[in-house]
Amino acid sequence: LFLRKAFTITRISSSNFTSFEHLDVSVSHGKFKIRLVLIYRPPPSKKNKLTIPMFLEEFSKLAESLMEDCTHPLLVVGNFNFHLDHPK
Repeated sequence: LFLRKAFTITRISSSNFTSFEHLDVSVSHGKFKIRLVLIYRPPPSKKNKLTIPMFLEEFSKLAESLMEDCTHPLLVVGNFNFHLDHPK
């Protein structure tokens, strides 16, 4: 996450998940304020033993907590590593 000095960033403490990494921050500039959640989901492999159902369950828990706690506009972005051209 790269931002200009004009923005104020506050990290929001949240849960740890095993199937993805995330950064949850509040970004503000003057009267503007938004909650930004950046997500990286590593591709599932035999080595890391991550599965799509595991990700969907944990992402659902994150989404629920975001809906309960969010009082400002919310933006969720990231790399979910779903390859739609390779059905599995």
